[in-house]
Amino acid sequence: MDHGLAHTDVTCITQDNSGLIWIGTNGGLQSFDGYNLQSYEYYKEDERIRLLHDRVTSVEADSANLWVGTESGLLKFDHNVGRYVDYQVSQELEVLHHSHVKNVKQNNTIFVFTADSLYIVHVDNGCLWPVKFEMYSNSMKNAHSVVSCGEYIWLCTAEKLTKLRILGNEILKIDSYSCRDLSMHNEQSSSLFVKDNFLYIRINSGCIRYLIKKDGTLDRERYDYYNFNSLNPLISKNTSGKIIVDSKNTI
Repeated sequence: MDHGLAHTDVTCITQDNSGLIWIGTNGGLQSFDGYNLQSYEYYKEDERIRLLHDRVTSVEADSANLWVGTESGLLKFDHNVGRYVDYQVSQELEVLHHSHVKNVKQNNTIFVFTADSLYIVHVDNGCLWPVKFEMYSNSMKNAHSVVSCGEYIWLCTAEKLTKLRILGNEILKIDSYSCRDLSMHNEQSSSLFVKDNFLYIRINSGCIRYLIKKDGTLDRERYDYYNFNSLNPLISKNTSGKIIVDSKNTI
């Protein structure tokens, strides 16, 4: 807060297509241009009754908007004009206006994770509409990663990696894998990253990388396992964190 943060608890960070950094905190939304922090209040200064819209849980950017998950619902922020804007929802999605949103993932289609369910929606003429899908597993609502790869979407929980495909207004399950089997060490996954034709799965001991074949399936015979402790004994045998992969596919 000494450096301009709205709150000591930073909950999420993302970057829009202009390069601007967006920071979600328990005190509201902020942007950072490399020099200055700017705060964006959901409430007016004279409003004394505060709900939880300024307790940001997740931020995802598309070409013109931020989709902001908060403890009091899903918000839309127009980053071209620098303010929150209203959006319309179909009747089935009215719950998004007041639900505690745990996470939001934007991959052309918007994945909204609440405490009770998973909502998959698309935007049409400024209105959110539900995408038809079957909750193949109740654990899908606890997914830590949703990543687009061509015509497919990879959705990953601690135990299961599921490949989905959007056809019109419907999402179909194409394939699924056990993360413990993929880890080769009976470990849960904690994050997922896809770059070029490689899929990276973060596990406690390190990371495992699989080749994605031309038909979109994983090549179970071709993989690389990186044990972080073996690479550097100063690293703990069990770690957590996200995966960052550079342009040379180096972790």
